[in-house]
Amino acid sequence: MHLESYNCVLCQQSTEETNAHLFLDCQFDKSCWNLIGIAIQTDSDILETLLQIRDQVHHSFFLMAAILMCWSIWTVRNDYIFKGVQPNVQSAKDIFKKELRTLSLRVKTRFSQTFDLWIQNLL
Repeated sequence: MHLESYNCVLCQQSTEETNAHLFLDCQFDKSCWNLIGIAIQTDSDILETLLQIRDQVHHSFFLMAAILMCWSIWTVRNDYIFKGVQPNVQSAKDIFKKELRTLSLRVKTRFSQTFDLWIQNLL
């Protein structure tokens, strides 16, 4: 697919939109991660970043938090590209919370209390 530009639409810094940039290095996504209490270090590779997230989030749910935040960032990006909706960090947080509530319905009974406490502390 050929696009007019391959630059990130979220940070407007004429930086090529790679996976690492979109989900880890962009100022927009760093603000999104900060909303849920995660500080992403610049220039970390994917494995290092996952370890950083694990260390900052409840270990049982860190992968869920990482996937949901990436999904939220991706959704905000696509809403801007395809619908013209201006990206903002609060939209990403709203998407994250909505998806988290949906996932809470699937949590096993033995983890539900821990999951609920995690959500309360996270948001």
